[in-house]
Parts: sequence; C-alpha cells; structure tokens
Amino acid sequence: WWATNLAFDPADPRTIYVSAATAPGHWLEGGIYRTTDGGRGWKQVLSDKGIQKAVGGDSFDHTMAVAVHPDDPKLVYAGTTLHGLLYSRDRGESWQAYAAFPFAAVTGVTFDPADRTRMIVTTFGGGVWSGPVLPEN
Repeated sequence: WWATNLAFDPADPRTIYVSAATAPGHWLEGGIYRTTDGGRGWKQVLSDKGIQKAVGGDSFDHTMAVAVHPDDPKLVYAGTTLHGLLYSRDRGESWQAYAAFPFAAVTGVTFDPADRTRMIVTTFGGGVWSGPVLPEN
C-alpha cells in the first residue's frame, strides 16, 4: 500500500491517522491506519473489505483522504475513489457510508473554519462539495 494523506487528533498529538491506497491485483492493505503512540505501533481501522461492508459492493478501493473533526476527535472521515465518503463516530472502530454525499471520488476533506458544523470535500471530477459534518436524517 502507499500512504495518501494523514490527520492528527486535535486532542492528542500522539494519535495520527494515515489513509492508504491499494494497487489492483495486489494485497488489499489500503484503508485507514491509526497510531496512538506517536507512530511506534499502527492498527488498521478501515480495510478495503471494511469499505465494502460499509457501502456495499465488492471492488477494492483507493482511500485517498482522512480527516479528524477539529472539535470532536471521535469523528473521523475517510474519502475513497470508488465509494465516496465514509465516517466514524468512534475514532475509526466502526464506519458508515455518508450516503447523502453525491460523488464517488473523494480527494480531500476539511472543515469550514467559520462554521465547523460544515465540511468541505474536494473530488476528482465532481468539483467541491460543502455539507453538514453528519448526514441529516
């Protein structure tokens, strides 16, 4: 796999997340990795199979983006090339599809500095999207 992005927990500088992409036909080791000890040990908290489970589908995916909400470090986002945007409310232990997100290919996730209840997501071929940090019910 190869690293594509990283994000720091705003409440704990020893907790870092790295997104990783998988090459087709190789080991499916992409997804999101997390360290809680400043990089000495890493745990895969979202795998390619985990993406498939969260969104449905059976193809591998490139995970290109990871972000941690600046006011709520339990809220973590993963951006993929084929299955759009996923989020976790428990520091990456479980994941859900952000079903209202209208594009497949996410390249970056950040938060509106004037209104942190909103995020800004860049996409490959879909422009820039702005919406709530959590899906509206």
